[in-house]
Amino acid sequence: MAETVLLMDSDRDHGEAIRTYLERHQYEVFVTDDGQEILNHLKKQKWNLLLGNPFIDGETTAGRIADLLKTDPTAQLIVYGTSNLVDRAMDRFYLGAVAYLELPINSKALMLNMEKARNLSLKNRKIDRYVQRLTDLHTARNHFLQLFDSVPCFISVQDRNLRITAINKWFKQHFGNYVGGYCYQIYKHRPTPCENCPVIQTFEDGQVHSTEEVVTAISGRQYHVLTYTAPIMDEKDEITQVMEISTNITQIRQLQDHLTSLGLMLGSMSHGVKGMLTALDGGIYQLETGLERQDEARVSRASTKSRP
Repeated sequence: MAETVLLMDSDRDHGEAIRTYLERHQYEVFVTDDGQEILNHLKKQKWNLLLGNPFIDGETTAGRIADLLKTDPTAQLIVYGTSNLVDRAMDRFYLGAVAYLELPINSKALMLNMEKARNLSLKNRKIDRYVQRLTDLHTARNHFLQLFDSVPCFISVQDRNLRITAINKWFKQHFGNYVGGYCYQIYKHRPTPCENCPVIQTFEDGQVHSTEEVVTAISGRQYHVLTYTAPIMDEKDEITQVMEISTNITQIRQLQDHLTSLGLMLGSMSHGVKGMLTALDGGIYQLETGLERQDEARVSRASTKSRP
């Protein structure tokens, strides 16, 4: 892709001659001999290479170019002109310009410095892209850490020895800040790994595993948790760590226990009520038949049977 050059020369014909020369070397050149036009171009378009006389419109144009060089490291300036103009430019831009060339211009010196300016611009553009990528990565990392800490689950990252290498805020609040400790000691307060450990299973097959278990917090309180594990890969797609995410389902399990107890109680009550209704139904039958047969003894037994 050809580099674009803003060529500033008060001598239009001289500027056009240099443009013809540069275009043969794969540069895209725009020539201007007007200070206001220079300002308009600098405002509307990004220029990586500036060549020529920065004082066409006096200090106004030079000041704008100086500001551009300070704020945009991809912009490069090469000054050419008479001896007095070059001295003035050196005082104004000092190390801000790539080169200062006196007229008449040596074509070899011009091309060497044009190539130098282009390489500097390309280098600084690469640095800008690198800095932008670092900024994006830093932003993404901050977003990840915020999400990691704010998720209402107990999250830990473990290595192959089941040592915890990272934890989120919820984990710290309930189990303590034990990075470097063994998960089975922190969760279960036991000396050896758990049977059917989902973290070990994930290390072995790289799949997501889940389990339901009871863990003990630093307060001594026990939680019913539903746990999922997922592998963390490196650039070679090898599992280096496993993330364990545990959701507290204690309230759900307590509610289920309450519902079970309530069901048993309702079943018992229903059985008792059914017995009472059966007895009442039998008493009513004896009463009706006793009245029909005018059997006082039967009526008396019915009254006694139906009485609570």
